[in-house]
Amino acid sequence: MTISTDYFKNFLSILNLRFYTLLAACPADNRVEARDFMTRIADPSLEPDLEFSDAEVSATAELLDALNSENDKILAEGGKIGDIPSIEVLRERFGLSGNEMILLTAILAPAVDERFRRLYTLFQYSEEPRVDFLLGLLDNDGLGRYAHAELLGKEGTLFSHSLIELVNRGGTSESAAVCRPAPGLLSWLNGIPAVDYYLGRAEWSMPDNASGDRRANDEILAAANAIEMAEFNSDPVPMVSFFGTDAERLFMAAESLGAEMKRPLLRLNLQGLEIPEVFPNLRLAMRDAALNRGLLVIRGIDDLIDSSGIFPDTFGRFFDKWNVSVVLLSKRNFVFAPGDFSPKRLILRVAVKGLTGSQRFGVWKELLKGLPLDDSFDDEHLRTLAGQFTLNSAQIRSAVSSGLGKAVIEDRDLTISDLYEGARVSSMHHLSDLAKKMEARYTLRDLILPEKQTMEIEQLIAMARNRSQVLEDWGVGKKLVSGRGISALFTGVPGTGKTLTAQVIAGELGLDIYRVDLSTIVSKYIGETEKNLERIFTEAQSSNVILFFDEADSLFGRRSEVGSSHDRYANIEVGYLLQRIETYDGIVLMATNLGANLDEAFARRIHFIIDFPFPDEETRLRLWQLLLPENIEKEEDIYLEPFAYAYKIAGGAIRNAVVWAIYEAARNKRPLNREDLLNGVEREYQKMGKVFIPIR
Repeated sequence: MTISTDYFKNFLSILNLRFYTLLAACPADNRVEARDFMTRIADPSLEPDLEFSDAEVSATAELLDALNSENDKILAEGGKIGDIPSIEVLRERFGLSGNEMILLTAILAPAVDERFRRLYTLFQYSEEPRVDFLLGLLDNDGLGRYAHAELLGKEGTLFSHSLIELVNRGGTSESAAVCRPAPGLLSWLNGIPAVDYYLGRAEWSMPDNASGDRRANDEILAAANAIEMAEFNSDPVPMVSFFGTDAERLFMAAESLGAEMKRPLLRLNLQGLEIPEVFPNLRLAMRDAALNRGLLVIRGIDDLIDSSGIFPDTFGRFFDKWNVSVVLLSKRNFVFAPGDFSPKRLILRVAVKGLTGSQRFGVWKELLKGLPLDDSFDDEHLRTLAGQFTLNSAQIRSAVSSGLGKAVIEDRDLTISDLYEGARVSSMHHLSDLAKKMEARYTLRDLILPEKQTMEIEQLIAMARNRSQVLEDWGVGKKLVSGRGISALFTGVPGTGKTLTAQVIAGELGLDIYRVDLSTIVSKYIGETEKNLERIFTEAQSSNVILFFDEADSLFGRRSEVGSSHDRYANIEVGYLLQRIETYDGIVLMATNLGANLDEAFARRIHFIIDFPFPDEETRLRLWQLLLPENIEKEEDIYLEPFAYAYKIAGGAIRNAVVWAIYEAARNKRPLNREDLLNGVEREYQKMGKVFIPIR
């Protein structure tokens, strides 16, 4: 299909004859040259000085009628669209009237035939046609020049469907505005679906035959059938809304739809555009999708949706003007403003879920092909990584790139630790505004606890590592589990290792851990505590982090009897937290000193409740031995057994005593001695308000 066809020349012939009716309006000095130009356009064999009488000029009306009839005949006999010249496809796709075709031909003429530039200059001193001159071309029915002004108005099909542009030069009136073809129209008429005028915001693609994750599921097949049936019955074409947090999977769903319908995709990105900038791009994209029978896939609309999930006014009315197949990609579901969308037009909504653990493993595996991997690398490590981090496709790609970059800088092969670090970086969270990051540098070897508690912690870690396989691959999550999260409550007096254990779990799982400061969460104002908790859980949901509520007695104690409005709202806060923990997909660790005062409903919903006992003599000795570094210079008469047996203090106090003693030795520039440790223990006893008796 090209614009340079005999059929388009037929329209130019009609246009040329229209010019004869305006000869009287041509400036007198230019009239002879204008007539000569029109003569040569009509029939190059005619002599330039041939003159036309008034009767001959009037007779052009009959010829116009004959040519218009010929156009209608060609259209009726054209058969399939592929057999009709591009100018007539344009007419059919937008339902243009005969007068609109005359106007569009007149606007296209200077770009198609250079002689019309000179002809326009002779008539109106401009190579591009003005509105008033174009309307004069239609003034052959006795209704006056501006009887058809709406055809070139902002609501007319030619402008509202981005077939033409109106350019006011120097603040002139609308009637003096210059008309020109809209960007990309001439390219399309010549068979080139250009996108350069979108300034990098759009591209065409033809989806391959769907396979693997791109294979159309039942919902996509239903959407394809609904669109094709609407087109067959000339009904409003349904819009399709794919929503979900994984942008790459959203586009894969659109590709599946395009492959199923064998339609090209026009991908348009509206991200970062203000509303006044959105509509010009949308009009061009809707036009191009209509001309090429493509699917218009629009992404970047989340900034346009308000907090209530509503599209701004006028968007629904805008889409209603077009019978085009549109696919909208967004992070969350949305609705059009009430009364802003035709009830006759269907919106097919499809929730696109994130990658399962097995699918994430497949993405990791594919991206790591051909990369230099460390000898310790194996599929089991990679499967655990895929289960630990609920990343989307783009985040996995970013994590691989980040990990590989670190390996290249250090001139070594890629390790699983590099990928864990890349996964943490790629999670892209903002929890630092709501909670404080803790160091996760400890492992199970650093944990000194009785065997029962150690076993429970190992079980928690194993559950976290295997939950993707159990819940997704084995199907347990569909029937037996309401959420995929893991929750644990640590009880015990201060210093018994609750915080250290939280850090150990994070270190073993390779996840970041954030401590929630309840003093910034619990509010005296009704409803504020729930809002603060919601902010934390919402941000953590996509961050692949462990939430640690330390010293959470104010929220996790037994719910009180309702004696006042404050008691009632305190109970609501605890109830909300219970509900939010159950729906959270990550890991929540909590610590409280009130183990004997737990709310039964709360305890029933927690996966692990681990009591941290006060350390006995044997455990205290192990703590002293672990916490006193081997490379510290010390005197030979330091025996730790007496400290463990004589002083009944928890691990936190032992750590503080050791640290103070080491600093005291460094201050005096001598080896660590027994007196330093005794002084350290004495300081801890003073803080606890206990009487200190030094050992001999």
